[in-house]
Amino acid sequence: MVNSMPDQSKTLKSSVLLYLLVMFFLCLGQSAYAITVIEKSLTQLLEQSDDVIYGLVTDIHAEYGEGEASQQIYTYIKFSEVQRIKTPEENNQNEFLLRIAGGRVGYRAQVIPGAPTFQRGERYVLFVKGNNKLAFPLVGVNQGVFRVTYDEIKKGYRVIFHKRSKKVLEQFRTYRSMESLDNGASFISLGEFIDVLDSRWQKLSADQRQNR
Repeated sequence: MVNSMPDQSKTLKSSVLLYLLVMFFLCLGQSAYAITVIEKSLTQLLEQSDDVIYGLVTDIHAEYGEGEASQQIYTYIKFSEVQRIKTPEENNQNEFLLRIAGGRVGYRAQVIPGAPTFQRGERYVLFVKGNNKLAFPLVGVNQGVFRVTYDEIKKGYRVIFHKRSKKVLEQFRTYRSMESLDNGASFISLGEFIDVLDSRWQKLSADQRQNR
C-alpha cells in the first residue's frame, strides 16, 4: 500500500509529460504549415479554386467533428447574399456554409496559426477549394480571402488588398487602374473586382477547352 503511491505519482507525471510533448509537436507542425504557404497569383487562385464566392457573414459557430470520439473542432461560417463566379448557374442559392478547422467549444479551444478569421456582419470574397473536405478550404489559406468594406464617401463596396496579395495586385494593375491607401494596402471597387474575375475566368476556361 505504501509503495503504490510513488508509482501512481510517476504514472501521472509520465502522462502529463506525454501530453505536453504531443501538444508541442502539434503546435510545431501547425506553425510550419502556416509558414510554408506559397504566394499565389490571381490566375492560380482562379485555376485552383472550386468556386469564387462573394457573401455577407450572418452566423459563426463551432462544434466538434462527426463521431463521438472526434476531438477536432470546426468553425462554420454562414454567408448570405451569395454571388458565385465560376458556377453562376447556382446563384439562386442565397446561402453558403464554409467549414474551417479550429475554433472554441465551451472552455476548449483549438487555435491554428495562420488560419483565416471572419467577423459576423462583414463581407468577403472567397476562393474556395475542398469545402467540408479540407481543414482550410481556401486556396492559399489566407490568400484565398479578401475583405470587402463599404466606402461612405463613394457610397459603394470596395475589396481590400494587403501585402500578402502582391502577385494578385500586380496582375490586377494590368487590367484596371488602382488607388493606394495610406497604410500600404490597395483597393478596388467590388464591381470591378467581380468583373475582372469573371472575364479572367471566362478566358481561362476558353483556353482550357482549346488545349484539350
